Amino acid sequence: SSFEEGEDSVTLHFEGGEATVRCNVALMCDGVFSTARTQLFPEDKVVYFGQLNWGSVVRTNSLPPAIHPPNAVRYCQYSGEPKWMAMLNDGGGGYTFFQLRISDPE
Repeated sequence: SSFEEGEDSVTLHFEGGEATVRCNVALMCDGVFSTARTQLFPEDKVVYFGQLNWGSVVRTNSLPPAIHPPNAVRYCQYSGEPKWMAMLNDGGGGYTFFQLRISDPE
């Protein structure tokens, strides 16, 4: 589980050493305890800032038009406890990004 950056490529080495992949771009989406981030920024520490976040991408045509009209952002929030916000954002190419954020103080 590591990578090497070359002049025009990235080589990914997967756990166990059995697989290696060379690619033009690597998008690391391995979460809060990211192996990639640790390799890039070994001094950085994970800091909890009191929020839980979930996000997903869905096909826009799977949503009712009244909920998410094209080329728009929908946002709503609740100020009670726990506080939360939800957002739908046109991601282009027929996709919509959904995010839910909930406050979770320690």
